[in-house]
Amino acid sequence: MILRYTKLIGLPIFDLRDQSRLGKVADILVDPSGQKIIGFILLNSIFSFGAPRVVLAVDVIEVLKEAVIVKDEDAVIQLEEAQTAKDLFKKRYYGLNQKAFFESGAYIGKVYDYLIDSKTLALSKFYIQSLLKETVIPSKDVIDFDGRKIIVKGKSPILAIEQAAESISAEAI
Repeated sequence: MILRYTKLIGLPIFDLRDQSRLGKVADILVDPSGQKIIGFILLNSIFSFGAPRVVLAVDVIEVLKEAVIVKDEDAVIQLEEAQTAKDLFKKRYYGLNQKAFFESGAYIGKVYDYLIDSKTLALSKFYIQSLLKETVIPSKDVIDFDGRKIIVKGKSPILAIEQAAESISAEAI
């Protein structure tokens, strides 16, 4: 099943063993090298202060459109206990609004949603919005992803048209 990032946020996280609710998804942590979810950040209640809590992807049994199911309550840990998750959190490998650029440097827009495969937890598409248009980029075309920007294969369609026009006029001379 394919799910939108924006639909995952706010989903309850349930413990399969005790069938209890452990919290809600506040955000997801993404491994930039594999463009996969490595963990779910839990929403802290207004009464809980302190370090964020996380459920690592290895402890997730299933992601449904209604909930995230984990093995048991031990799946919820402090972010400080998982070094990779902690590092990605510090570098902002979560959330939306990354700026997207073609490898030529042309600006595409800002990421406003992802499509995620619920079985593999891999990002499959990036939804990008600019002032006047929306662009959907398959994850296979993303060559670099960090917490603040993504770089996409290719050139801006406008640049490609301009370069083609220049080459045609050069041939005509």
